[in-house]
Formats: sequence, structure tokens, C-alpha cells
Amino acid sequence: MLHEHPGGLGLTEQLIKLCGFSPGAKVLDIGCGIGTTVEYLRDVWKLQAIGVDISETRLVQGWNRTPGLPLLQAPGECLPFADATMDGVIAECSLSVMESAGAVLTEIERILNKNGILAITDVYARNEAGGFVPEYKTCKEWQDILLQHGFSIRCWEDRSNLLPGFLASLIMEQGILRLGLESIKKVKPGYFLVMAEKATREDE
Repeated sequence: MLHEHPGGLGLTEQLIKLCGFSPGAKVLDIGCGIGTTVEYLRDVWKLQAIGVDISETRLVQGWNRTPGLPLLQAPGECLPFADATMDGVIAECSLSVMESAGAVLTEIERILNKNGILAITDVYARNEAGGFVPEYKTCKEWQDILLQHGFSIRCWEDRSNLLPGFLASLIMEQGILRLGLESIKKVKPGYFLVMAEKATREDE
């Protein structure tokens, strides 16, 4: 069975260790798919994890696999949670496939509590010229959009070594590289891990 993102649960484990969540922390997995990470966070890390995904098909697959798994159907741009109710949000290879990463980050910032953690793994364009494929932001573009939407970057790591052997399945499963191999070669896709913290506002 193919993992849903490069590095699989091994990379998820490293991400959670970086975040330092305490048992019982409320953590949202955005773009959760069939809920593999949600189940892992609940069973292994004892977190109050919940998942959201736009695909009803994927959610049904998750419920069939694990009945009662807390998964909700919702777009990343309109999360069904009150302000400042989450300790953390995880986005594994999901932000770049959403219609507006900026709108999603605005929602994530809204639902995170003070000093809440955002953990991301996703693709980026290693070719700094950029502009070839809109789905691929450069490293600087990713960092800028996080800063613009109220996050302070605490850790950034290149994990491009995880892409070989996964790229073909990523194309098929996520649709993220749908513009063709020539465009892919131009952007020279890489893979990154980032842990960011919701920046404290002056009025808080």
C-alpha cells in the first residue's frame, strides 16, 4: 500500500516530535484523505486529532476502514471550527493542491490558539526562476506566504530525498503535477518540512 505523502508515517513521526504536542492536545489534519494520520495521532501520540477533507469518497474510505474516526467534510478555506480552538494543524502534501493556499492559511491562523503550531510537508520549486507551474512555489515564496499570514517559522528542512519512488504516485493520487513532465522538469520539484508558530499579536 502506497503512503499518502512522501516519507509516510515515518516523516509524520518526525514532524510531531518537532512540534512537541502534549498528550491530549487538539490537532487538526487538513486534507486528511482516508484519515491515516488522524488515526496514528490518536492511537500512538494520544492527541485529540480530527481530520477534514473535501473528498467525500476519501472520507467514506476512511470510515469504512476505521468506523467512528473523527473526519469531517469541509474545504480548507472554510474550516468548521471556532476561533482559537486548536493547539496545532498539520498539512501533509495538501496545501499546494488547494485552490488558495493563502485563504487556507488565514483559516488556520484563525482556529489556532495563542502560539499554536502549524506543521507542513509539501512540494516546492527548486528552480528559483519559478513561474513555470503555478502549483509550485519556491522556498522563498512558501516562507513569504507563511509570514504574511501570521506565522513565525521555527524549523525548515529540505526533504527532497523522499521524492524519488513517490513522484509517479503523487501525480496520480494528488493531481499536483498535472501539467506534464516537461513542466515538472523545469521547476525541479523538491520536498520540504516546516514547523511554524502562530505569531503573537500586539493586542494579545
